[in-house]
Formats: sequence, C-alpha cells, structure tokens
Amino acid sequence: MEQNNDQAPGNKAESAQATRHLSIQRCIQSLVHACQCRNASCSLASCQKVKRVVQHTKGCKRKTNGGCPICKQLIALCCYHAKHCQENKCPVPFCLNIKHKLRQQQLQHRLQQAQMLRRRMASMQNPSSDQRVNMEQNNDQAPGNKAESAQATRRLSIQRCIQSLHTKGCKRKTNGGCPICKQLIALCCYHAKHCQENKCPVPFCLNIKNKLRQQQLQQLQHRLQQAQMLRRRMASMQNPRSNRQRA
Repeated sequence: MEQNNDQAPGNKAESAQATRHLSIQRCIQSLVHACQCRNASCSLASCQKVKRVVQHTKGCKRKTNGGCPICKQLIALCCYHAKHCQENKCPVPFCLNIKHKLRQQQLQHRLQQAQMLRRRMASMQNPSSDQRVNMEQNNDQAPGNKAESAQATRRLSIQRCIQSLHTKGCKRKTNGGCPICKQLIALCCYHAKHCQENKCPVPFCLNIKNKLRQQQLQQLQHRLQQAQMLRRRMASMQNPRSNRQRA
C-alpha cells in the first residue's frame, strides 16, 4: 500500500511509456517474422494474424487517405521499424519507401541548417544591410510575392541538395579544382569554427574541427619554442661571463 501511495505521477508516466515501447518492439518483431516466414502452419499465434493484416493492406484502397484503421496501424508500425532498419532489401512492406522519405527529411533539415548558418554569417559580416533587406522584404511581400518566394526557396533547397550530393562524390574537391565543392567547403569551414556538436550532420565538419585543433596545437608548440629561445637569449645577456668561459 505504501509503495503504491508513494508512486509519483512521473514514475507512472515513465512506466506506461516503457510498457508502450516494449509492446511496440514485440509488434515489430512479429511483423518482421511474419514477412519472412514461409511456413503456412507456423506455430506462432501472431504469425497468421499479421500475415492476414499485411495481405489486407496490400489490396486495400483506403490506405492512401488514412481511412482504414487496420492499414493506419500497420503503416505506423512500419514507420517505427524503418527508423532503425539497416537492410537494403527489407521484406517489411513500405519499409524502403519510408526510409527514402526519412533520408529526404534529414537532408532537408541539413539544408535548412546550412541556410540558417549562411544568414547568421551574412548578418555578422554586414548587420545593417541584413536588417534593411528584411525590412524591404516585409514591406513588399504581397500574396503573389509570397508564392514566388516559396518557389524560390524550394528551388534553392533543391540546388543546395544537389550541391551537397555532388560534393560527396566529386573527385576534384581535394585539390580545389571544383568551384561548387570549393564554395560548400568554405561554408563548412565557417560553420566548424564555432560548432560545438560532437556528432554534427554538416558535411566535413568533424574533419575540419580535427584539423583546426591540430593547427592550434602546432601554433602552441611554435609559441613554446619561441619562448624557450627568448629565455635562452635573456639568460645569455644576463650572464655573459659564463658564455665566454664556455667559448
């Protein structure tokens, strides 16, 4: 009784969340098994049930608009599965399409971060012009201009996406022969100088931060060497007799 009375609402919520997470994991395991199982008389009780649900979803015409509750539950379960699936040819339905959409969302998020970074850099370099541009945009932004602005933003996002994908496979980026890669790497260098994330999604960020740390260490070593040389000169100037005896 005392333990039940002492159980705080936060603990109850955490327990309910853990139970729900465990239930989802079991459903995912049953789904993966049913999609891989070829035994018509499988001994698992959930296997036949999940197979019927999968078969229903493949032929259901209401799943596209969310009108079928059975398909809605299965698609939600497939989304949970696809977030952690590493298989290139996964038998779970919709898994490949969901993973493709998740990659697109991640890429779009990275592009948005890069755009925010460019705006911050521009405002830091020229804050007065940045404020003036924002005021002009707010004053002149009519409904037609909003549509054009959204279309231009989308076009710029696609262009940056192509630029990022191009840079990953370009063979000329190492020697600075590609202007597209050169611009993106310069932008990543500006970002890396102030980035504090251990697992930053911006391309080349981790490598650039490692190189910056190495450069800082080299600069410190150079300063230490200069300080040692200076101390030796000061010592020789303060005690010239010992230097003559050594000579």
